[in-house]
Amino acid sequence: MSIEKNKVAVMSAVTAALVALLVLGILYDGFKDTGGPVSDDPFRPNDPKALPTVEGGTREKLSAAVSPSEAKAASPSQVQKVGERSRMTYDIRGENGGFEPSTIMADEGDVIVINLAAVDGDYDIFFPDFGVYRGVKHGETGKLSFQAYPYGDYKFFCENNCIGRPSGRLIVNEVE
Repeated sequence: MSIEKNKVAVMSAVTAALVALLVLGILYDGFKDTGGPVSDDPFRPNDPKALPTVEGGTREKLSAAVSPSEAKAASPSQVQKVGERSRMTYDIRGENGGFEPSTIMADEGDVIVINLAAVDGDYDIFFPDFGVYRGVKHGETGKLSFQAYPYGDYKFFCENNCIGRPSGRLIVNEVE
């Protein structure tokens, strides 16, 4: 009888040890650095500067508000106040394979209106984070508008009709 009790005791001790190792392994796996996502952006999880955005988006964090002179941003051709927000119109030229001006800015919640003039060929302008696109034929001007929300540093591109791939920058300052 004592041999049977010893076998049961040994089996119980082995089972308890295995269960303890399994629990420790699960806990360790939960706490170790797996090299997993470093941002909340499901489309760019390994980019520490990424903010949640849309697929193909470009939104980056701003560490502080940016002034127009600091960003070398263009002045809008027209500004209309609408309550506490603004409607800002920018006249952008597509020429020499680029956008001029190439940096525009607004405050969070402002409405941006872009008048794109295709000076020396066909151009288009695409803001992937806002889902807005406008193609313009040589010699014509096209218009698009969208609300600058949420805050962040964005890129815009000529997606289809350009030599090279000119790009620009949209800075949207956070409003508290």
